Amino acid sequence: EIREGQVRNFERWSSTRPPGDRSGVEFNGGDDTWEGEVVHLKGWLSARVDWMDDQFVTQPSIENPGNIASGASVVVRDGGTLFSPQEAWYSADGSDPRLPGGEVSPTAIKAGKNLTPADSVNIIMRAKRDDQWSGPIKTAIVVDGELATSENLLVTEIMYHPRDGQISEEAVGFFHEDLFEFIELTNVSDTPVSLEGVAFTDGITFNFQESNQQMLAPGERLVIVSDDQAFAARYGADTPIAGEFVGQLSNAGEKLTLQRGEELLHEFAYNDRAPWPETPDQFGFSLALSSAK
Repeated sequence: EIREGQVRNFERWSSTRPPGDRSGVEFNGGDDTWEGEVVHLKGWLSARVDWMDDQFVTQPSIENPGNIASGASVVVRDGGTLFSPQEAWYSADGSDPRLPGGEVSPTAIKAGKNLTPADSVNIIMRAKRDDQWSGPIKTAIVVDGELATSENLLVTEIMYHPRDGQISEEAVGFFHEDLFEFIELTNVSDTPVSLEGVAFTDGITFNFQESNQQMLAPGERLVIVSDDQAFAARYGADTPIAGEFVGQLSNAGEKLTLQRGEELLHEFAYNDRAPWPETPDQFGFSLALSSAK
């Protein structure tokens, strides 16, 4: 009906006919019909989105990170092209290879076409084109390691109901008790453990795929926290922080679920009443795993 009606419409109101000639910018081959205008608009919008994407530096990529054998290499793609070359820079110490202001961090390493790490490493990588940077990618290369299982990765400590902020903490803006919550995980095995696909999905939510810390060395611990600055103010900066979780730990107890993809790693419920210890309930103590066995 529209196809038939458009002819009469443009005959009656000729000034509304879509221009067939847009000085070479048309995307419809000069078609001045209603269908041609739709084709032109679709083409214009697609070209506009492509132009917007071109204003950003393409992120680099690492092919098949994760678990590799000792001496093996992974391929690095810097995201550049022949006409728009880029450089890939990465850090292996948990810091950003880009300093505030845009300079290259003194601890950053310029990536070649391949990476052959001697040991397992957490990586943050960005691409650089002139003075512009891409967004970061975060991953881990685990040498002779394992994926996380219910045996090698344990939840070893939960601070679910901390004390309120103390005077010194309140002075820097940390008032509420919830800010000091954390959960600690530990690699209790003798090999590095990849956190690929690991996530808390119930109680609180946190996906290690978005974390600066995606690998744990043998015996290494990390925490996910309610607020990273509050955690550092109270507990110090020695423990690696993987990131901030979404939600809050229930002061009265709740179920927590840790998964790797669809595989259930741990699911348990804690409580603030006997037979559970009662001192972690805002008395300054945490709930700690008594044994890894």
